[in-house]
Amino acid sequence: MPLPKDTLEPPKTENGYRTIDLCEPLANALKTYIGKRKDGFLLQTKDGKMLSRQNLWRDGFATIARDMGLDIGFNAFRRFRESVLQASECRDLLINFWMGHADKEMSSRYAKQLVQNRKFRQEWSAKVGLGFEVPKLELFAIRAIRNQECRVAA
Repeated sequence: MPLPKDTLEPPKTENGYRTIDLCEPLANALKTYIGKRKDGFLLQTKDGKMLSRQNLWRDGFATIARDMGLDIGFNAFRRFRESVLQASECRDLLINFWMGHADKEMSSRYAKQLVQNRKFRQEWSAKVGLGFEVPKLELFAIRAIRNQECRVAA
């Protein structure tokens, strides 16, 4: 799969290229957000350029985290997702697949057909959920995140 032209660097490993299975509420919210677009980045500027995670953090999420009394960085979202997956009854094989981790256990090598089974992955994605409720679509807007100077993040 070729990288979009605005990608800063390729993923660290081949595991960075993978299908991400989403539960239905999040998938529907993202479909609505994307609209009729067929290319580009999932989250992009109005000019179609890649959103910088540093800008998103600086222009919105940092203020929200600070106001909540949290001393976290962007990787907290990844840690939260792994925690939700680990707290579920989801198999390590799927957790490693979704998180992009290499799985060196022999049983995982034998069960590789499970991660290639999209229906199986989607069923587990629905069972696990997100660990939070997806906000109503009118509230789902990265463009609504603002910093103290009222600059729009995206």
